[in-house]
Amino acid sequence: MVRADEIPGRVLDFIFEAYYTALPGVGRTEPNPAVGAVIADRQTLQVHGKGFTDTPGGPHAEIVALDAAKVFLSGKSLQNAELFVTLEPCSHFGRTPPCTRAIIESGIPTIYVANKDPFDAVNGSGIDELRKAGKTVTLIPESYFKTERFFSVGPFLQTITHKRPRTIVKWAQTAQGNLAPASGQSGAISSVFARQLVQRMRKIFYSTLVAPGTVATDMPALIPRIKPGFPLACNESNYFVSLLNQFEYPRPANSRSRLARRFFWLPRNFSNEEAMAYFRHQFSMGEDFQFLSGNAEHTRLGEKFSAEYFNSMQDFPKLLNFLYEQNLREVFIEPGPRFLTYLIENDHADVLFIFKRKKPLPEFKNGRATKASTALSKNNLDYFTDLGYSFRCRFLCPKKIYSYL
Repeated sequence: MVRADEIPGRVLDFIFEAYYTALPGVGRTEPNPAVGAVIADRQTLQVHGKGFTDTPGGPHAEIVALDAAKVFLSGKSLQNAELFVTLEPCSHFGRTPPCTRAIIESGIPTIYVANKDPFDAVNGSGIDELRKAGKTVTLIPESYFKTERFFSVGPFLQTITHKRPRTIVKWAQTAQGNLAPASGQSGAISSVFARQLVQRMRKIFYSTLVAPGTVATDMPALIPRIKPGFPLACNESNYFVSLLNQFEYPRPANSRSRLARRFFWLPRNFSNEEAMAYFRHQFSMGEDFQFLSGNAEHTRLGEKFSAEYFNSMQDFPKLLNFLYEQNLREVFIEPGPRFLTYLIENDHADVLFIFKRKKPLPEFKNGRATKASTALSKNNLDYFTDLGYSFRCRFLCPKKIYSYL
């Protein structure tokens, strides 16, 4: 492993470009990671080709970049080129042949890898195979590109390592830490701009889960409703800005879209009639959704409707395993106060996205709060701060967060 101060600036620039190139694949590659690759001339720094991993079964980022480079150079040699890739090239036969073989045959002598692949079939073997073939392979230190890693290969890395999806928990709170009016009814806290950011999050993170309390109060649809042109006032990461903005524009011609997955955890006291009405409502907006329920009757409604049975919040680890078995790498959770308390107290929240409103809301005075939201309201922490017309944005990780985040 090289030291951080030994990485040339041009290498970091091209690794960043590789992460940027991966953007169109974010949210659509599951169960594969969203990977980007760039091939450039070592002396002139001219980019010969780049590519990203798209939906499963398609060519990996390295192959797309190699094909583009061959066209750009009209078949000329790649002996003076370098490959920059955000994840270790695969060395096994899966849906596609191993990328290491194509890289070796291309003649590229130098490869820079941003992340080692922990998948059992790879796990260093890709780097080893390239080195045995005489290639110079450099693994970039983990201290670089934390934000870029988080939004692209982060879900894959965590799921492979911990055998469950990464959980991303979002909520909005007032300056006093309240999440809902005292009446328990629904109420908007954040601005229209912050709410549009949430729409993008639902698309980026691909799978969204709401708990019974939210279903009963809001009857949400969870369909990402992205409006073009809203301002992103200021962000900590240009990559994050680009990631959000890419959903406003038409995708490349070779890019196939995927519907966001939606998971609704139904209240146990929902009648069969209410469950069926909600099912028909969701079905009218798209088929890619699933109901979860602690009511056994909901699981016996016949062919038109069935729900996976999860009795209570204590079944959440079992629910995570259920999502993992469906090859989901992460789940975006929009909890109410009770479910949020459970997630935080039981260490089920890997990453927190928190919106805080500065202006007071009379209807939220003495409203419903949690220990987490109250504590955050009393500490000068960096998190989403909703200013009404613009917002600053950083993401906050709980104490027990994994090292590569």
